[in-house]
Amino acid sequence: MLVLIIASIPGSLISMYNTVRYSQRRVTSVIVMNMMIAIMTIIISIPLIGIMNIEGAAVSYLIANLIGASVVISRIKDPKQFTLRLLSDIKDNVLSINS
Repeated sequence: MLVLIIASIPGSLISMYNTVRYSQRRVTSVIVMNMMIAIMTIIISIPLIGIMNIEGAAVSYLIANLIGASVVISRIKDPKQFTLRLLSDIKDNVLSINS
């Protein structure tokens, strides 16, 4: 359980990034990110389950999320600009829903 709690930290970063990409209508990058994390989790979990039992699946999920989070961090060249764009997109989407 502790491993899954730790995996939620990079997972939340990936989720936030995917939400921003989805709001920017860049759904393909969201699909690719989620697909790569799923594939990495499956590939890594096969040998780890044999070694660590069910904890191996949790560790593989943590590893896949850490790799995904590192990709997200490498894509965010300017965190300030990323945050401002996120807030702008949220504002635009809220205004379009209300009108």
